[in-house]
Amino acid sequence: MNFRETRASKRVDPTLDLTPLIDVVFLLLIFFLITTTFVRSDNSQLPLNLPSASAGEAIAEGDRVIVYVSAEGGLQIDEELVRPEEVERRLERLFAERPETQLLIKGDKASSYGQVTDVIDKAREVGFKRVNLVVKRKNP
Repeated sequence: MNFRETRASKRVDPTLDLTPLIDVVFLLLIFFLITTTFVRSDNSQLPLNLPSASAGEAIAEGDRVIVYVSAEGGLQIDEELVRPEEVERRLERLFAERPETQLLIKGDKASSYGQVTDVIDKAREVGFKRVNLVVKRKNP
């Protein structure tokens, strides 16, 4: 009888268990999906449905202030909701801080024509030279 183990019987085939690796990859994927912040293209707190137009040109990048006018008459300047009587004072402050800035007006297509023109008029009185109306491009 031979009680010694031979080298052939001690040899274990090397295997690589991928299950823990797959678990870690899925956990990382879930972590990144949950912690990712999605960038909004528009910072409007007001619901807006912009009018469409086929004519127009792209607005150049640069320093800008956006005024949102909702269909219900709500006003927002950049990320701050404002009352109609505060618009002129807020625009004056913005113009004093950044006089070369561009003013963009995003008005809902159901908003009052008078309210949009009031914002334009107040912006011109304050001193803004570049005032633009933002619309969606109409599909041909």
